[in-house]
Amino acid sequence: MKESPVSSGKDAKPTICAAVVTYNRRDILRACLLALQRQTRPLNEILVVDNASTDGTREMLEAEFPQCRVVHLTENTGASGGFHEATKWGYENGFDWVWLLDDEARPVPDCLEKLLEHARPNSVLMPVKRDQSGRLYGFFAWRRRNVDITPEILARRQVVSGKFLFDFTASLVAREVIAQVGLPNKDFFIWFDDFEYALRVMDDTEAIIVNVPDAVCDCDFGTNMRLVRFFGKVSYRSDQPAWKTYYGARNPLYFFLRKRRKPDEILLFLMIQVRWCLMDVIYEPDRWRRVKMRFKGIQDAVMGRMGMRVRPS
Repeated sequence: MKESPVSSGKDAKPTICAAVVTYNRRDILRACLLALQRQTRPLNEILVVDNASTDGTREMLEAEFPQCRVVHLTENTGASGGFHEATKWGYENGFDWVWLLDDEARPVPDCLEKLLEHARPNSVLMPVKRDQSGRLYGFFAWRRRNVDITPEILARRQVVSGKFLFDFTASLVAREVIAQVGLPNKDFFIWFDDFEYALRVMDDTEAIIVNVPDAVCDCDFGTNMRLVRFFGKVSYRSDQPAWKTYYGARNPLYFFLRKRRKPDEILLFLMIQVRWCLMDVIYEPDRWRRVKMRFKGIQDAVMGRMGMRVRPS
């Protein structure tokens, strides 16, 4: 393993490792890596954590991105396992910052440069995200649940810092934060692993989350986004497969029951699950499979059954 450049001294330029997690999305990954190579502030390392892809990802990386560091996992550990390994690798190799990215992320060329303008010790720097429709999102607060506060921050056009949530789509995490809070929970498989990590940062450290509106990261989910109305409220739905609803129900409830232990959050979560079940019944053709997955997720959360319990299909 080659030696990673590590900063020394207060005037040294900070070292940054961009860590991308991927699984069977070769073409989407290619777009992400090209975007990282175009950053106006060059990266010290680009790491790809490949969750045992079978679609030619390994061959594409060898042929087109030989300069990237690649960790090939022997089995699909989900995004949660991938981000666990990515964070661990970046920290153990001494980088000052680890830039965590889904393979769907395509940061615009000056995204990293804009983030670093507001760098401070013991912090997490967050860009605003832009989906395929042009919708801006990605700045979240915790008010017994995650709440998108992007519009109010964008209206002010000011950098806002404090105790906010962050996700793993282009989160730039300082080394000091990882040292205090540890690694992402790999047992979640997918979903809520980022918010769980952010809540640990908020609850257990003095770290500051910095929202930077001028830093933009485009996100290609590989799914369609639909605008729907439910009892007068407008929301977005993505065409996610039914099996993922299991993890969307299990992981937050597991966390609330064992880590937060706040009855109001548990009750609110269950009420939200009922609402989402109704929306599944109204809007989805495989409605009853989704309802079944949600109830199975709730049951396994109560019983403490973690890891990959429902296989991607």
